Amino acid sequence: MVGKVTPYDTLSGSLLPAYMGYSHFKGPNECLKDAFDWVSGNTLDNFQQNEAMKWGDTLEPIVAQQAAIRLGLETPKTKYDKAIFHEEWPLAVSLDATLDGNGKELHVDWDKGIIPINQDSIKLEGRGCLEVKITGQDAENKPPMYRGVLQLQAQMACTHSTWGCIAILYKGTELRLFLYGIDKDLQAQIKQASYDFKERVEKYRLNQETHWLPMTSTKEATTIYDEAEDEIIQLPEIAGIASEIVELKDDIKEQYDRIDTLQASIMEHMKDSKVAIAGDFKVTWPMLNYKAQPEKVVAAKKAYSIRQSKLRIKYNG
Repeated sequence: MVGKVTPYDTLSGSLLPAYMGYSHFKGPNECLKDAFDWVSGNTLDNFQQNEAMKWGDTLEPIVAQQAAIRLGLETPKTKYDKAIFHEEWPLAVSLDATLDGNGKELHVDWDKGIIPINQDSIKLEGRGCLEVKITGQDAENKPPMYRGVLQLQAQMACTHSTWGCIAILYKGTELRLFLYGIDKDLQAQIKQASYDFKERVEKYRLNQETHWLPMTSTKEATTIYDEAEDEIIQLPEIAGIASEIVELKDDIKEQYDRIDTLQASIMEHMKDSKVAIAGDFKVTWPMLNYKAQPEKVVAAKKAYSIRQSKLRIKYNG
């Protein structure tokens, strides 16, 4: 793996799920914050690979080769160490691999794991993009947007490819090859997102204006507004939102209390049994075992502060 090859101030294929609201791990404003920091000359945190990512890099060329074999194509080209830019849109992509098509038309083949998406068959004409994914999830019949779909359409747009493949290895045991043609609607959304991102970055570059998108999560809001000043501000416009949160929390507490009461009733019936069959349900009340641990000396830590991701809301009266 050659690391990040696309610039931070241009929307990239790998950031599309986050910026377009499909990622569970990163929000659109976090993408913008990275771009703003990069434009300001700030050093971004060095990306650290975990064990799963390292195995992904090891398996990527193997999966790419197997994809080519199953599709009946020649060895894929995998050594792409530079970003590829769209000739018109402010969009950049990196490529896992490309495949030279042979003009054949492929239909669903479950034995080989070949699945055309949104059409009965795909004709492999010209160069196609290959996006490789390794996941511990169960096999799917259609991958979600964040698992390569947006990336692939961006790659196809930047390389003028008429077809592409997402090769996903599930749990290290099942390979599926999802074949796509050009999705004009999705590529139009990608185009719009790329211009939106660029406009916000350029406004920041020119006069330090931060035009954030609506916050998508408390995690994202805490990342963007990571400092809290000791001041009280008047925000009568959010009173309705605060009231709704209080009411929802009260409802949740009532539901949890009801669940706890119902579970206690089941436990009373189960007594010392670990497993019970209740009609169509299997109920398990297991032991939680803890291994003995040696006494530890905890290393000293410096004092530090972080902004909490939970609000405290109570009636001001």
